[in-house]
Amino acid sequence: MTTLYGFIQPGAYLVTGAWSIGNEMVYYALTPIILFLYNKNKTLGNALTLVTILIGAVYASSVLDPSKTLGEQWVLYVNPFNNLFFYTMGIGLYYNFHDVMISRTVNSMIFIFATALFIELPFSGNQIVLVTGPGRLIFSMLSVCVVVSFYKMTIPLPRLMRSSLELFGRSTYSIYLLHPIILGGLYGLLITRLMTPPAIAFLSIAVITILIAPFSYLFIEESFMRLGKRAVRRLNLLYAQVKMNYAKT
Repeated sequence: MTTLYGFIQPGAYLVTGAWSIGNEMVYYALTPIILFLYNKNKTLGNALTLVTILIGAVYASSVLDPSKTLGEQWVLYVNPFNNLFFYTMGIGLYYNFHDVMISRTVNSMIFIFATALFIELPFSGNQIVLVTGPGRLIFSMLSVCVVVSFYKMTIPLPRLMRSSLELFGRSTYSIYLLHPIILGGLYGLLITRLMTPPAIAFLSIAVITILIAPFSYLFIEESFMRLGKRAVRRLNLLYAQVKMNYAKT
């Protein structure tokens, strides 16, 4: 309930897939340090990102055993430090690419190439092959390529489509949080009570989740973001007043 399991016991999450929320809480706690270093000096920020990549490499090469299944080592895999490099690389992409222009053609080629490799690479066996050794390196880099492509892609869209997709993008965290609750609450009802075919039940739950999520974002997430911004503004004013009084004395 508190999400503190991410700091204390990463495998103690309650909802399917919620291990990554615990990871995120750890990353959010580290974010001020990451931003401070990048704002101080981009080289310092990149050095920190490189350290997290090396930590991820240690997990992929030494901590996780490719001879065992991923399920047997799940607690090791969900440790926040195993996946921290994804978070720092995301921040690093902004600081290194925010003023870099990439043509639409190059972006499209990057996206198509990365997606094709995701689909066609001949990896087989237990999922452990995807998160250890060459698999971890290759799929991580392909993920970065996809993110760069979307980040720098400029496709003009009709106004309604653009605003709808923007709201959908802002609501994805709500979708992420709500989908296991809605799935757990409705799937059994649709299957056992209403005799709904599984495929239709799954599709219905997906649509319901997507329709509910924007309301969660607009009325819950945005409300707390506004509270947070007001608190930050007050802290900034208080800091400015203290600084001014200190300068006078």
